[in-house]
Amino acid sequence: MTGNPLFQGMEFSDDPAKLTEWIPLIMKDRVLHEPIAATRIESGTDVNFGALTRMLFDHLKSKNVEIKFKHKVEDIKRTGDGLWELRVRNIDSGAVERHTAKFVFIGGGGGSLPLLQKSGIPEGKHIGGFPISGLFMVCNNPEIVAQHHAKVYGKAKVGAPPMSVPHLDTRFIDNKNRCFSDRLPVSRRSS
Repeated sequence: MTGNPLFQGMEFSDDPAKLTEWIPLIMKDRVLHEPIAATRIESGTDVNFGALTRMLFDHLKSKNVEIKFKHKVEDIKRTGDGLWELRVRNIDSGAVERHTAKFVFIGGGGGSLPLLQKSGIPEGKHIGGFPISGLFMVCNNPEIVAQHHAKVYGKAKVGAPPMSVPHLDTRFIDNKNRCFSDRLPVSRRSS
């Protein structure tokens, strides 16, 4: 893949000494006679989806869009005149509201896949989802965080869904460097 401009600079190594240089926290206490290999590329980006969401909401508010929290879209149907009808439940009160719209955007996460399937559009057919814990673990210990400057992805068990791949990432959360995982238990090395 290194011939493709998107992957220029990608390096491969199966040398434990080189991998210890690249990913010291991952290699710490590892049995070195087990086969291990990694690829790396020094360029990369990360996205703070929380910050993007707050920016989007701020922009919508500036356009006088009403934003409702603690509401769940339970159903979506196309009406005879081509509009979308939504059934929305207020989580606190249990009250059900119905709304119609010319356009509906179904974002990622949460209950997006069931809503996409309920819409009846072709893009909602022949796809499935897997339960994910939604548990995010963040290490705030600067001594640990200082040892890890990478996004490291492991290998999922045979038959496991792709999103179950264990990983440990360096992330900047609110401008502070952290170690982050939403799949890999890091309790042995974090605090």
